[in-house]
Amino acid sequence: MNARGLAVFVLAGGAVVAALFPAGLEHRVRHAWRVRGCADRLRTLHQLGEIRSSMYGRRRTPQFAGRAHWLAVQNGPVPLVGPSDLDLFFCPFQASPIGAGATDFRGPKDRGGPRGEALPIGADVESNHPPCCPLNVVLTDGAVRPCPHDDPWKLQLRSLLSP
Repeated sequence: MNARGLAVFVLAGGAVVAALFPAGLEHRVRHAWRVRGCADRLRTLHQLGEIRSSMYGRRRTPQFAGRAHWLAVQNGPVPLVGPSDLDLFFCPFQASPIGAGATDFRGPKDRGGPRGEALPIGADVESNHPPCCPLNVVLTDGAVRPCPHDDPWKLQLRSLLSP
């Protein structure tokens, strides 16, 4: 096969691949990965909070409300997150400046968070995700639940989480 035949073969192969993928599929796949990445970050922050509590003992663990709830793992006698891992505190959808002492994630309104099983303890900021993608909410048991923008459960989020 000469160079011209190879070029025709490559172009034809590219056309077949383009025809197999519907328009916008790449966009939807990219959004799905970002939603998943956001959920993974919230889950990891919750796990780091649990590790922090076990280091101090539940009763002596300093409690914080709002975004400070998540930032507490950066501070303290033994920081659990180093400078190279600060992207953990930001939603993958946002191009926020990544730096110490800031986060995109909402924390509980009350110090220490809500008590009980499966109550929201943290969530993404509503404006972070596009309308086509659900928000992520981490619960006190560590599970992360997707919350579509039109979900009535969002009213409960507003009462339990900081803005």
